[in-house]
Amino acid sequence: MDSRRSTLLICALSVLLMAPALIDPAAMTGDSYIAYRWQGYFAEAFWRGDLWPRWLPDLNFGSGSPVFFIYPPLSQWLPALLDPILPGPAWSGSRVVVILLIARVVGGLGVLRWLRAMGVSPKGALLGAAIYLLLPYHAFMDTYQRAACAELVGMAVLPWGLRYAHAIRAVERSGWAGFAISIAALLYSHAPTALFGAPFLCLYAVALADRGNALRIWVTTALAAALGIGLAAAYLGPALTQVDLINGRHLFNGIYKPTNYLFFSAARWPDPGIEGAALICLGIHVLMLGVLAAITWRTKPVDGRARLFLLVAFAIVLILMTDVARPLWREDLPWARIQFAWRMLTLHTLILAGLGGMAWDAAGQGRRAKRGYVLLLALVPALFVADAGMLGIRVWRAAQRTENWPPAYLKDYRRDVNEYWVGDFEHARRFGPDRVITVDRATEVAVLQWKSRAITLVADAPVTTRIIVRQWVYSGWEMRVDGGAWRPTERLPAPDNYVVAPVPAGRHRVEIIMPALPAERIGAGISWVSLALLLALLAAGRIASRGALVRNRGGSI
Repeated sequence: MDSRRSTLLICALSVLLMAPALIDPAAMTGDSYIAYRWQGYFAEAFWRGDLWPRWLPDLNFGSGSPVFFIYPPLSQWLPALLDPILPGPAWSGSRVVVILLIARVVGGLGVLRWLRAMGVSPKGALLGAAIYLLLPYHAFMDTYQRAACAELVGMAVLPWGLRYAHAIRAVERSGWAGFAISIAALLYSHAPTALFGAPFLCLYAVALADRGNALRIWVTTALAAALGIGLAAAYLGPALTQVDLINGRHLFNGIYKPTNYLFFSAARWPDPGIEGAALICLGIHVLMLGVLAAITWRTKPVDGRARLFLLVAFAIVLILMTDVARPLWREDLPWARIQFAWRMLTLHTLILAGLGGMAWDAAGQGRRAKRGYVLLLALVPALFVADAGMLGIRVWRAAQRTENWPPAYLKDYRRDVNEYWVGDFEHARRFGPDRVITVDRATEVAVLQWKSRAITLVADAPVTTRIIVRQWVYSGWEMRVDGGAWRPTERLPAPDNYVVAPVPAGRHRVEIIMPALPAERIGAGISWVSLALLLALLAAGRIASRGALVRNRGGSI
């Protein structure tokens, strides 16, 4: 089967799986309203010239939100590029869904390329890609039940990291660069997925080594991963240093404790719907592993090291998601930031895609090859039926609800999730429709500019006064009057936490900015240096390759 036909089939299957959301983005429930809301504000700021709007000034009823200081931006950057075609907040959901469709195709092609690099036949690689797309954690739970948009984008990156792990082993010229970019893209996509996905990619690359190339592969993998982290430093710097400025207790305490979401625990999960779906996904994974093991029993794999790693990884991940691993999920441990251990069903999805692709080639080695092929092909409609059934049950249960859904707090377009409340936005009501209020009512204020982290006012004050600006202080703002020296603004005490700008009597131009903190500047600098190093090494490799080609040609004449 040629690559063009495989690509078309992956595209067709991806469109089929995303069809309900393409028709109506509201088909994706869970966190979809949050992602769509962010996209509305993010795209607006992006096209106003702020290419990385870490601070969304109009969220939280105009008080501002620090969401993209903490949250990776890739799943919002990509939909924002579609704003000229699908413009405005009304189309924000459609933009996100289109990007998730593209991510699904990219991930499927990544599995295809990974398995082909492993040595799997074209048909086996296509089967692996279909399994990756159809397994219900990917096709239903993450998409339609949870609407885990950033996680889905990260899931599309992972197969490419596996593909470039094989490129490192094969000494392909761009293997290290592809691996570094995969690590960086994963970090820019979804932090919890990167927390377990990046180590998985590195361990896989190392596991492919044998005695003859172990040192080279280990060193190359480590350096490529370090370069990937450097490329992502622009995100990591602020995210790691500013997490204490948000309400982190909403993310990792209460019902969101990692220990509340372990399989086979004595206590029920706080969300029974998630528990039921996750258990179904896990059951399908284990059953499918049994089918693949039966088909490939006593057969020779195309890549023994890869298969052994995937089997061991499946078992370890399974144990880590159960109550047996409870001591490892204490909140004070760094990997507890994964938040939900069942998120590692993502790795199971990848592992089963790889084992399924290898099983196709292994099936032909046995006496009952035809039976093996039939069983493997039957997985495709069986998984599709499972996805459709789970989606159907979801729709039926939604129809039985007597309460309004979604609840008002989800539909409220101007309200962010509560971990990004860094003040009391209920107090914003005192502003009414205004962006500023003044202590002296005779003072007149005109807003000339209201951008993310940059505000310009003209104040006409009969006496020295203070202007209260409808933006939370967060990491701190600075101001200057009539082009003078920058100085810190004042602030209202908690819980208001609004910016206060002292202004002398007379007519003055007042500029207010949220300056970059050192971690933000240093992180950006590291990322630019890492990008320059990546491009320089690629250019040097290309020049060296051309030089070697010229020398070889000269020697053959």
